[in-house]
Amino acid sequence: MTEQHQENTSHQNSFSLKDFFKKYFAHLLIFCFGFLLYAQTIKYEYALDDKLVVTHNYITKKGIAGIPELMTTDFLVGFFGKQKNLLEGGRYRPLSLVTFAIEWELFGPKVGQAQSWKNKKGEIETGVVQKITKTDIYIKLDGQNVVKKFGLERYLIDNTFLPFFSHFVNVLLYALTGVIIYVILLNVFKNYVSSETWYFSLAFVATMI
Repeated sequence: MTEQHQENTSHQNSFSLKDFFKKYFAHLLIFCFGFLLYAQTIKYEYALDDKLVVTHNYITKKGIAGIPELMTTDFLVGFFGKQKNLLEGGRYRPLSLVTFAIEWELFGPKVGQAQSWKNKKGEIETGVVQKITKTDIYIKLDGQNVVKKFGLERYLIDNTFLPFFSHFVNVLLYALTGVIIYVILLNVFKNYVSSETWYFSLAFVATMI
């Protein structure tokens, strides 16, 4: 009885997995298409606007500690250092900055944190972060009374996982957005009777476009 029960359970589970893929195949296809469409950007360096929101943004560079401030200030306060009314109504877009702050908390350098990098000769050097300014990072070399200054953006690109992870999260969110749009359109058109297969449905075609 026990073996038969296990066989029945395994049989049911395999059919459940099959049913899952059958039910959500379109969702998975949309996600994979969206991810692959921008997957090549994962290995890219920082773009011009990344200075505004990441590398030159003092609030983002606080990591998680900066989230309350990001939620209550204009989009560019962290870059300019103060409120500037350059646009009517301001730019209140905190959620993207919050994701950048979390990413910095996970992979960005912090004062007092040990770092390692390759010098121009290809040798590994180590040290401890002394200061991070808007554009630079200062690291005291281990065993020496020497502080090296690096351009922050270049240092992040060459010596940290941060740019890669940030781009990966961006692509992931883009792919998930496609799935969310598809689910919304399915509900919008749920009363629309169609004899077409799912890949010719209004919801799927509109999402892929």
